[in-house]
Parts: sequence; structure tokens; C-alpha cells
Amino acid sequence: MPLTKTALASLCLFCLCLATNARAQGPEKMAPLQQAYVLWQQGYILHALGDYETAADHFRRYIQVYPTAEGHTFLGWSLSNLG
Repeated sequence: MPLTKTALASLCLFCLCLATNARAQGPEKMAPLQQAYVLWQQGYILHALGDYETAADHFRRYIQVYPTAEGHTFLGWSLSNLG
């Protein structure tokens, strides 16, 4: 089910807040699970916006930090949209 513009805007704002907080702390000060969550959220938004290549990069980095079936699924969806 595609995201509505309002839902996507809300999600983008939420992730922007997370990313801003993460940058302020510096990646070295974030717990691995927190790093993974930020990477997954950024990848999800990029995927929803149609930037599949950058989304795939974020999902790959997410998998390196915190390997899950969910991460591999979203990576696969992004890659499948690249052709």
C-alpha cells in the first residue's frame, strides 16, 4: 500500500529529527541498534521517494550493523526496482 503524502511527510520529518540527533551525537557515540534504526528509516524514506540505489546502500549498511530478515527484504525490494 503506497504512503499518502501526509504520511510520507510525517515520516520524513520524524527521520530528519532522528538523523539530526544522530549527527549531533556522532555515529561513534550511538549504540549499534540506534545506528541500524536510523539507517533503516533513511533507507525506507529513500525507497518511498523512488531513490532505490541510495536506499539499497542504506539497507546494506543497516545489514552490516544489524543483520535481519527485514533488512534483506527491503534491500531486495530496492534492488528489484533498479531492474
